[in-house]
Amino acid sequence: MSKLSNWFSFMLECELMKENVESLNEENKEKYIKLCSEFWDFKGEDRNIVLEDLKKDEGLLYKKMCEWNKNELIKELGMSMVWWDYSLEDYFRDIFDKNGEYKDEFSLFDIKDINKMMYK
Repeated sequence: MSKLSNWFSFMLECELMKENVESLNEENKEKYIKLCSEFWDFKGEDRNIVLEDLKKDEGLLYKKMCEWNKNELIKELGMSMVWWDYSLEDYFRDIFDKNGEYKDEFSLFDIKDINKMMYK
């Protein structure tokens, strides 16, 4: 199983990818890097990721991703999922589906179980 801290580190790494940061002017780049570093800094008791972390409106990871996508700077910079044809549900299926296209440490759950968490 993968730990929460690993996912937070993964998210920080993804958000600080070269193409994300390079497209910003110096002022926004500084603000964005600061936000990412603070937002994705894992605090709390580390544990294995469980299916309930994906639960709509309740799960730890679900709520964190909603918070990220609602952040004013993220919306201002056009980096929120709200601006794309890609939903949080799509993201969780892509990342956490153990039978999906992408296989890594976060491929933990069956798609039907992920969908149950997303759509109750």
